[in-house]
Amino acid sequence: MYTSCENYLADPLTKGHIYHFLSKFPFQAYFTTNYDKILERHIRLSGVAPAIFFNRKTDFEMLDIDTLRKCVVKLHGDFSDQNTIIITDDQYDSLESKDEMNYFRETISSYLRTKRFLIVGYSINDPHIQQILKRIAFNIRRKIPIYAIVADADKQLIREWDKKYNVQVITYKNNSGSHKELGDLFEAIERYISVDTDPPPKRGDIDLRRTQSFYMWHKFQSNNESQNIQIDSLKSVVLSTIHRLYKLGEKIDISQVETDINTTLNSTIPRTNLKECIESLEKDNFVKK
Repeated sequence: MYTSCENYLADPLTKGHIYHFLSKFPFQAYFTTNYDKILERHIRLSGVAPAIFFNRKTDFEMLDIDTLRKCVVKLHGDFSDQNTIIITDDQYDSLESKDEMNYFRETISSYLRTKRFLIVGYSINDPHIQQILKRIAFNIRRKIPIYAIVADADKQLIREWDKKYNVQVITYKNNSGSHKELGDLFEAIERYISVDTDPPPKRGDIDLRRTQSFYMWHKFQSNNESQNIQIDSLKSVVLSTIHRLYKLGEKIDISQVETDINTTLNSTIPRTNLKECIESLEKDNFVKK
């Protein structure tokens, strides 16, 4: 079974855009459930030789991420050592409940209490991630929220994870089925931050529409259900869109504005919000019918 899994999950030795971004971002450590070495390869390509820790007790006794520039912690083991692999139900149960794995649970809980975490690449239905979230909620009581980037999360799930686990969900639409949109998101983020040895972005390189998109994105993912806040946050994007689409002597149809904004934000803004936004702008003499 291990050989079949290793062959199926073999490293294609290609550059992955998401891995490329994650490897360059200044994380202290990467806690991964992947068995392969794709992440480690991308980190090395970024110019850093990461320290690698498996889920063995001896490895966890040496683990101290504050003393390392970067490290990778293989929570479910690595194909290079079959004794570390966690793949069957019995092995998962052992990881979560057996006394001999106390060192594993205590170490992970310690970092969850004290460090900022970004969860990427997990399904919302993954039983292991749900077990971790329950441990966070009921045993750790973090004051600092954990952030999770999750595909196609609806408002109910976003509220549930916030209330039950103190996890702030950042969602995106996986329209392609290949999570290309997540790569696009990371590509946009790179325009605003300095990652590792890269110089900070120049002001002249910043795309105003992308800036507005990020502002909108965070506003619409907030737990505040006030429609007024959504309308106010939408105004700058609407004005920018109208200015760009306007041609002298021609009228702009609201459907044009709606299509352009939804494409820019990779989201669907309720038309009622859009109409109310335009009416508010008209009242303030920013636009005319």
